[in-house]
Amino acid sequence: MPSFRKNEINAHAVESMDAKALQALLREDFEWPGGMLDSELRALAVQTLCRREKEGGAVYPDAEASLKNFRQRYGQLFDTGDSVVPMPSGAQGRKRSGPMRVHNVLVRSAAAIVAVVMLLSMSALAGRQDAGDRGARWTDGEFWFDWTAMDIEPMEQGSGQVQPQLEKLRELLTGYVAQPEDLLPSYLPEGFAAYETKITDDTELFAQGMCWLSDGESGRYMTVGCKIVYDKTMKFGIPKNSGAPEEYVRNGITHYIMPNASYYEAVWVNGDVQCSIGGQVSHDEMIKIIDSIYGGVK
Repeated sequence: MPSFRKNEINAHAVESMDAKALQALLREDFEWPGGMLDSELRALAVQTLCRREKEGGAVYPDAEASLKNFRQRYGQLFDTGDSVVPMPSGAQGRKRSGPMRVHNVLVRSAAAIVAVVMLLSMSALAGRQDAGDRGARWTDGEFWFDWTAMDIEPMEQGSGQVQPQLEKLRELLTGYVAQPEDLLPSYLPEGFAAYETKITDDTELFAQGMCWLSDGESGRYMTVGCKIVYDKTMKFGIPKNSGAPEEYVRNGITHYIMPNASYYEAVWVNGDVQCSIGGQVSHDEMIKIIDSIYGGVK
C-alpha cells in the first residue's frame, strides 16, 4: 500500500513537498496500479521537483536530448494524450493563467526529470530481472516484459500440435503468426472445455488471441492467450504475489511461473509474441501444459 493517502494529494500538498517527498510520491504513483495522481497533478509534481532540484543548484546540460530520451521511454508518466495540459488551481484559490505546454516547461529541467526516472527505475521499471536479461521485469505485485530491452529472435518451433479445445484460437491466430501451433499446448488437464475464443485487433499497440476455458464439474477456469506486440514501448503488466517468479526453461525459452491469487500464471516470449497460460491448476499440471507446447509431456 502506498504511504501517501490518495484523497489527501492535491495541488497545495504537492507544491509544499520537498524534493525527497516528491521523488517518493512519483515512485509510488508509478508503481501503484492505475496511478495515484491524475495527469495534472502528475505534471505539477514533476515540475515542482524540477524546481526544487534547480533551487538546490543542479545543472541541466543538453536538456532537449535528455527530454527526448525520457519521453520515448517513460511517456506513461504523463498520461495527457496531448501536449497542451491545463494547469490545476494552486493553493488558496491561486489560478494559473491559461494552458501550459508540458514540453516547453519540461525541457528547461529535463535532466532533473531523467534523474527522477532513474530513481523510479531502480525500484519499479527496471525492477528485478532474470539472469539472462531477456526483458523480464517484476516488482512485488506485478510482472511484465520490457520489450525495449530485448532482441527479437526468430520463433522457436513447437510440437506442431494443438489441443482440440484450442483449434479455434489457432485458426484465429493464423492471420497474425506463421505457425500458431508452435505457441499453443497440445495438452490440457481433463475436463476443461472452451466457452469463448476471440481475437482483439482493433488497436495499434497489439493484437491478442484469447481462449477462455472452464471445468464444469469443479468450477475451475483457465485462459490461453497470445499477444502479438506492435508497440515495443508498451508495458503489459500481470499481477503476481510478492515472491520472485519461478523460471522454467524449455526449448531454450524461459517461462515465468507465478502464483496469482487462486491460480497459476505462466508467461513467456517466443519471437515477437507474448504468450500466457493462467488457470486454477496445480503446479505439476502447469509444467505439463508448458511441456506439451514443445513436444511430449514429461
